[in-house]
Amino acid sequence: MILYKDKQQMESWADLDDQPLPINKLVTPFLSEEIQEKYPYPWKNGEPVLYLGEVVGMKGHGIFVGNDGLVRFGYHLDSFKIIPEEEL
Repeated sequence: MILYKDKQQMESWADLDDQPLPINKLVTPFLSEEIQEKYPYPWKNGEPVLYLGEVVGMKGHGIFVGNDGLVRFGYHLDSFKIIPEEEL
C-alpha cells in the first residue's frame, strides 16, 4: 500500500508505472453494463465517490465514501477513474 506523506512526494511518484489513485480525491466508477449486472456496485457510472485509500492486505482494493455517507471497501481500484478538477 502506498500512502503519500505530502503533495511533493505524490508528484515525485507520478512517473511510476503502477501509480495508485491519489488518496482523498473524488473518483467515479466506470463499469460496463455486464459488470454492473454481475457485480452490483452501490454507485452508478459518473457518480462522485470519495477515495480514502487502499485496503491494507488487499492490494488493488480501495476504501470509498459515497453521497450517502457510508464507507464501503473492497472494490477494485481499476474500476474507478479520477474526476478532473474542471468537472467538479
